[in-house]
Amino acid sequence: MLRLGPAGTFAAFGVLAATACVAACVNPKTDYDDFLARTADAGGVEDSAVAFEGSAPPAAFSQQYAMACVSQAAYDNSAEATLFAVSLKYTPSAGGGGTVNFTDTPLPVGATSLSQAITAYAAPSTCTVSPGGVCNLPFTGTQVPPQANAVDGELIQFTQINLELLFGEDPQTHLCASLSGTATEPLDITFDPSLNPCVLTGTTGGVPVFVQSQFHCP
Repeated sequence: MLRLGPAGTFAAFGVLAATACVAACVNPKTDYDDFLARTADAGGVEDSAVAFEGSAPPAAFSQQYAMACVSQAAYDNSAEATLFAVSLKYTPSAGGGGTVNFTDTPLPVGATSLSQAITAYAAPSTCTVSPGGVCNLPFTGTQVPPQANAVDGELIQFTQINLELLFGEDPQTHLCASLSGTATEPLDITFDPSLNPCVLTGTTGGVPVFVQSQFHCP
């Protein structure tokens, strides 16, 4: 799953591993803290409780998406986003809200079609969509294979991860999400949802080119 991804997700691993390799010359923690300070005003996922005004879709639909997730340590580099093929089925509920059946599957680096998805790593989940258009998808024990990791080509192992999915206008065309949770391989890391945005673009099978300006939510 995520590196959404998920991620993701993620680019964080390659950046942190790279700083560790030059530990004799620099202080990795200081460098990372400096990175967070430099990018604090650069965008990312907004606080959905404050900024997001959405609604649960009124009608059922099924849609495929290409999803891209960027991570907190390389969050200004969309070229290192983790890509996923996503299948989503939405069913409205009486009285408002609805339910989502969601599966994300990692795509190899450079993928141009959802048909290239690495099906052995597919990760299903379900969630309840609030009348305000928010649902939280839990995942446990998911992985991103080396061929889907654009940073360092290593396996990413998640202990647990959560994808907060937001339904705004025209959800079959565009959705956004934020990623939180923990991973243990190749490094132990905890993901801050405000710094780990994912973008989902509705598609009939192709994978678009994602650019950094798209990575905000909503």
